[in-house]
Amino acid sequence: MPFKADEVQRVVAYLKDEIATDLVCFDVEVAREGKVLTLTVHEERSDWQGILKELEKLPGFDTDWFGDVCLPPFNNKRTMLFERRQLDGRLPRP
Repeated sequence: MPFKADEVQRVVAYLKDEIATDLVCFDVEVAREGKVLTLTVHEERSDWQGILKELEKLPGFDTDWFGDVCLPPFNNKRTMLFERRQLDGRLPRP
């Protein structure tokens, strides 16, 4: 996996229009070495199922994301699936 679960700060899902089909993509924001990096992963990666399985273990991750993201087809809606919060409810700083 290209990141560790404890590095993940936010996951946003969306469809990328590839003319005849849509590609499911996740932008995964990762806190690493004091910076926040955005890594894009998509369903055509060979490790997609493993990445998805690990992301779904994150506390509060929206495991019912598929219908919200993929229906209707060819939409360009971005959907927040996960956002890490501190115990006091605030967003962490990188």
